[in-house]
Amino acid sequence: FIIVRPNQTDFNTMVTLIRSGGNFTVGDGWGGKEGKYGGYYGAATIQGFLPYYYGTFASDRALELNRCVYNNMYDEPRDDESDECLTLQ
Repeated sequence: FIIVRPNQTDFNTMVTLIRSGGNFTVGDGWGGKEGKYGGYYGAATIQGFLPYYYGTFASDRALELNRCVYNNMYDEPRDDESDECLTLQ
């Protein structure tokens, strides 16, 4: 899930990035080859764009939650046998 505090400046920047292509490349995702916001289901959508935006342009105001606790993707980040978190978080 995504929790944001409305901010007009952020919104305007996001609109500009999306309209310009925002350094999105198929296969690499947001941020291109230098980025880390692609290669997973939904990367081209809001699920990839918001992490790209807040990780690149507003990282001082972002917090990535532990996926083993707050999993919103259709995957299983835990080991089936030990129930250990595989994301090292």
